[in-house]
Amino acid sequence: MSKENMDNFLPDELDKDKLIELLSNKQSFRVVGIDSTRKTVKQIEAVIEKLNMTSRVYTENRSALMGAGWIPNPLVGFTLATSLVTTAGITVHNLLTFNPDYEIRKNYIKSTITVVYKK
Repeated sequence: MSKENMDNFLPDELDKDKLIELLSNKQSFRVVGIDSTRKTVKQIEAVIEKLNMTSRVYTENRSALMGAGWIPNPLVGFTLATSLVTTAGITVHNLLTFNPDYEIRKNYIKSTITVVYKK
C-alpha cells in the first residue's frame, strides 16, 4: 500500500480496540496531528506485542544524518565521526529488529507516525 492510500487517524481516534482491529488485519496506517510521539508509539508498540508480533521503530529520513557527515565543512572531523556513529547505530538497530511484522516510522517535522505492515 502506498503512503498516499493509507488511512489517516488522529491520536484520539486510535483507542486500544481500533488499534487491535487495524493491526490484527495487518493494515498499514498513519497517525497525524500528534502531540506526544513517544506516548503514541508506546501505545502502538504495546498492542503489537500483545498480538505476538514484532516491530521496528525509527525516525524517518534518518539517512540524512548519515549523509550530512560527508559534506565538507570546518568541522569535518566532528561531522564525519557523527555520521559514522549514526551509521553504526542504525546498522545495529536493524540487526536487532530483523524482519519485523511492522515498521513504526516517526516523523517529528510532520508530527506523524506511519505504521507499515512488512510481512
